[in-house]
Order: sequence, then structure tokens, then C-alpha cells
Amino acid sequence: MEATVLNYREKKLKQELAELRAELKALKSEKKIVKSQNSFFGNILNAIPSDLVVFDKNHKYQFVNPKAIKDRKIREWLIGKTDFDYCRLKGKPYSLAKNRRRRFNQVLKQKKEISFEEKMIDANGNDVWIYRTMFPIIVDGEVEGVIGYAYIISHLKKMKSDLDIAKKEAEASIRAKESFLANMSHEIRTPMNAILGMSQLLREADLSPKHRVFLEGITKSANNLIGILNDILDYSKINSNKLSLENISVNLFEEITNCARLFSLKCEEKGILLETQISDELKKTCVKGDPVRLNQVLNNLVSNAVKFTAGGKIALKAEVVKNNKTSLGIDFSVSDTGKGIKEENLKSIFAPFSQGDNTVTREFGGTGLGLTITKNIINLLGGELNVFSQPGEGSLFTFSIEFEKCTRVSKTKKKDFSNVKLTRD
Repeated sequence: MEATVLNYREKKLKQELAELRAELKALKSEKKIVKSQNSFFGNILNAIPSDLVVFDKNHKYQFVNPKAIKDRKIREWLIGKTDFDYCRLKGKPYSLAKNRRRRFNQVLKQKKEISFEEKMIDANGNDVWIYRTMFPIIVDGEVEGVIGYAYIISHLKKMKSDLDIAKKEAEASIRAKESFLANMSHEIRTPMNAILGMSQLLREADLSPKHRVFLEGITKSANNLIGILNDILDYSKINSNKLSLENISVNLFEEITNCARLFSLKCEEKGILLETQISDELKKTCVKGDPVRLNQVLNNLVSNAVKFTAGGKIALKAEVVKNNKTSLGIDFSVSDTGKGIKEENLKSIFAPFSQGDNTVTREFGGTGLGLTITKNIINLLGGELNVFSQPGEGSLFTFSIEFEKCTRVSKTKKKDFSNVKLTRD
């Protein structure tokens, strides 16, 4: 009986010993895995290219990576200590540790991430700017620690400083240019207006046909020079973002027919058929906009069409494509049967000081700013200028603008130039 009991106990002990050995083996394997994982994550944290630290909820260091502090002994010494201890060790100002503690307490209180800039002095006495971020480790709704990381932004600070200096210099240059253009405009406009005034008086004098031709040349040249001045000033305003738009009552029908009237005589002299096609809705609808700038756009486009068309037809169209209670959408177009534009020149047609090719400047003159200004004004009005052209077949310029309706309709009656057809007799 006793032998049987002993054998049973021995067997049970062996079984328990085997289980313990299995558990020990499993623990060793698990420990090995944990050690491997710790090593893996430790290598990652140490390899991060920015300062990385971990604090407990009492603002004591729990981890510091080599990027934050290179000296391994100091890193190991710092564990369990605070920024006050570190600043005393390194001889850094007390205010630095105090400011970091204030930021730390802010994270504890708000339970959310904060970022701030910090200026330090390096070993050579140079300013070093650092961007720091601290965010909480929250467990069951409570902050159990804080993770902080940082990186140097001194180069970004220098770039910003350089950009600020460059911006101020550019603004000063723009102001100088604007002042120069304003003064130039004043100095040239004054004698030009005098020349135009005297020319107008001379028209009433008894001049010979030869002298009258000379007078027309003087008047035309003076008007051309004033036109060039206006283009340069408008282009300067556009570049400086100082070209402002009015938002007043506009009768589009009247504005478009006025444009046709302005060029009717010139078209008649060149034997060009001028057509206007305007939607009937525009006769009784008033919109809000800038009549001066809209006139400038239409005049520039029609003027170009007249300039580059030796004969044939020019069509000015305005078609209503959207009409509701509050707004009116209109497609504008100016087409001609002139010399057209080469495909390779279409890409630069809206570039400043560009006129398609060099022969245009020699033959027709001008600054090459008209289409640039026109396109920018249309952009400000909320539209986009497009061009379609074939050499020898003419050009088509189109743009669409959506206007806000207004209640007041202009009562001034203007001559109806719809479908005007002008030819030389």
C-alpha cells in the first residue's frame, strides 16, 4: 500500500516538474520575444532624426533619445530627473526650465497637444531656434505622461527673414515704380492735353489741305501717346493688384451699342461691315458692374479687330445664356475676317508686350499690352478670355460673365445699333 502511494506521488511530482519546465521554457521564449521587441522599438526611437523625450506625469524624464542628448552618460543620469536638474547641470537659465514646466502643466490641464518655438544659445554663442511639440499620454481619461519632440528651425527662420527683407525691397520698388509712372503720366499728359487743345483750336482756323493733314497727324500722334500711357498705367495697377472695379447700375445694351457707334466711322472708312447681335433681354434688363472697364474690354477687342482687318466683316455679339431672378449670364464675342494669328503665336498672345510677331509692331505699332490688360480685367469681372484663330481667316475672341441683376433700368435712349451693317459707298 505504501509503495503504491509513493509511486503515485512520484509520478505526480514528475508531471508537475514537467509542467514547470514547460512554463519556464515558455517564459524564457516570451522574455526573448519581449527583449527583441524592446530592442526593435528602442532602435527605432533612437534612430528618429528629431529630439524625442518621454516624461511621467510629474515632469520627470523616462526616456531621452540620442538626437536630444548625445552624451549617453547624461541621458542615463537624466532619467527620473526634471528640466530644472538638467538646466543646473548644463548651466542653462532657470527661465528655460520654468517655461518648459509651464508648457508641461498646460498639456496636463488641457489634455491636448501644444506646440511652441524656443530660442537657445549653442556652444558658439549663436541663436538656435527650436520648434517643440508636447502631447499627452492618456490612459482611462487621465494623463499618465507626456511625449515631447523637437527639431531645429533656424534655417526656416533665416529664410523667413530673408523673404521679409526681399518683400520689403520689392514693395519699395513697386512704390517707386508707381510714383515714377504717376509722375511720368502727369508730366506727359499736361503738354499732350495742351497739344490736343491747340489742335482743336487750329481745326477752326482757315488751313490749307496740306496743313490740315499735318494737323490730323499731330492729333493722332498725341491721342496714340495718351493711349500708350493709359495702357502702361493700367498694366502697372494690375501687377500691383490695385486695379479696382465699380459695382454700379449698367445698361449693357447701351454700352454695347456705344462701342459699335465708336468704331462705325472707322469701319466705314476701311470698307468693313460691322455687325452687332445683342439679345433682346438686354434691352430691358439692368445689371450691376463696372461700365468703364467693360467698355475698355469691348473697345480693345473691337479696336484690334478693326486694326487687323483690311476688309470683310467684324461681328460684336452679346448672347444671354442664363437668366434668372438674381443674375444674368452673357456670352460676349468679337470676330473678324482679318489676317488671323499663327498657331505658334496663340500661346503668347496674352503675354505682356507681345503682338503675335515682330511684323505687327512695325506695321501697326502699339505697346502689346492691350490684350494683357483686357484678359486681366475680364478675370477680375469673373470671366475668362479665349481666342480662336486661323492665319488668313480671321480671329474670334470670346468671354462669359455672370452679372448680378439690379432693379433700376437706365431710361436714356440710345441709337439701336443691332445688326448695324456699314460699308463704304
